This record gives sequence, structure tokens and C-alpha cells, in this order.
Amino acid sequence: MDGTIRARAVRWMVQGVAAFALCAWLTAVSGPALAAAHRSDQSFASAARLIAVNETLRAAPVGHRSPTEYNDVGRGSGTFNCPLSIHVSITFTTTTFTFHCSPSGGTLTGTGKASFYVAGNIAQFSGTLSVTHGTGRYAHASATGLAMHGVFQRKTYDLVTTVTGSMHL
Repeated sequence: MDGTIRARAVRWMVQGVAAFALCAWLTAVSGPALAAAHRSDQSFASAARLIAVNETLRAAPVGHRSPTEYNDVGRGSGTFNCPLSIHVSITFTTTTFTFHCSPSGGTLTGTGKASFYVAGNIAQFSGTLSVTHGTGRYAHASATGLAMHGVFQRKTYDLVTTVTGSMHL
């Protein structure tokens, strides 16, 4: 009887060591795959946070370096409802600009390009803009190809623009 008990104890010990080895092997093999799956779930979750942007911006000049370069400040209403500043450079029929706005909980910065045509004292324009940087709750914000169109008063340098599209948070 002693031999039978000893044989069972040895068999259980061997089975326990084999089960432990199997668990250790599965952990070693599946650990990187599980970590990769977790990372991909995180990137999927961040990619899934897409917001619709519909913002109307009104700005007036605060600085005028030359007839083709100026700074405006103003406010947006709609999606972000926030103060903003814009630096604009104008060439023959195109304009490039950088912007900085401060919605609640962070900031957004970006660039854009638009083409325009002049009719008297008004220049109408349309183009696209991109969000290139954010802070706070907008730290991971990005957008390309946001549509914009608006009117620029050539005498006063006032600007009214509508921006629409989608932005990743």
C-alpha cells in the first residue's frame, strides 16, 4: 500500500509540474500576442472617438505687418465656442494661415490653405485646414481636410469663416 500511495504522489507531482510548465509556456507564447491585442484595442478606441466639427469663426485684426500679412483674433461658435487667433499670409489668389484656439479643457493648433476671389471690398474664399497639435483633453486631436469657406472684408480685415468636417480625439 505504501508503494501505491508513493506512486500516486509521484504521478500527481509530475502532473503538477507538467501543468505548471504548460501554463508558463502559454504565458510566454501568448503574452506578447495579448499585449499587442491590448495595444490595438487602445488604438481602435482612440480612432473611434470621432467628433463632428461645425464652427463659425468671427475675427478682427489686431496686427498688420504688411498688406499681405496680418493677425486676427476672435471667437468661434458651434462645436468649440472658444477664443482664437489667426496669422494670415496672402499671395496672389491663395492664402495660408496658422490658427490657435482655446476650447474648454485644452488648446488646438493647426494650419490651412484657401483660394479666394475678390469682388470689390469683399474676398470670398474656400479651402481646407488641418489640426496639427492639441493639449489637455485635445492632446490626441488630429484632423485633415476640414472644409472651410468664408468672407474677408478687404477694408477692415474682418473675417467670417465656417469650418465643417470630422476630427479625431
